[in-house]
Amino acid sequence: MLYGNIHGEELWLKDNWQRDFAKEFYTVNLPFFYLANKKKKCFGEGKKSVEYEDGTVSYLDGRIVSDGVTLKDKDFVFLPYSDGFVLYSGDKEIVEIEVGDRELKMYEITASGKEYVGEVKRENGKAVIECEKEKTYFLK
Repeated sequence: MLYGNIHGEELWLKDNWQRDFAKEFYTVNLPFFYLANKKKKCFGEGKKSVEYEDGTVSYLDGRIVSDGVTLKDKDFVFLPYSDGFVLYSGDKEIVEIEVGDRELKMYEITASGKEYVGEVKRENGKAVIECEKEKTYFLK
């Protein structure tokens, strides 16, 4: 619900450590840094959520919601970063996210940098994104 920094020592011992590290980084570290810049307002009922002054809510079940938009849901992450958004697809292959009338370009984040994927399709103010599972993208 509050997240934190990953340690990652045990990740280096796995065969596919790069995939596991990326998952931990995008689902633990990135939400931590996103929420750390916000001022906490109060705990929700039963201490199962934390509300922030800007209306963002972080839930014990792994969700972060802001202005009715789900920014994190377990392994799926869509968080503002710099002048765009970071998308970690988790187990999703098709993602729909409120973006209003924003036109977005999609880049896959790879070990060698970012690679242009294409324009993001929009329908009725929602971005409809086709992506691969457990991949990371930057939308700008």
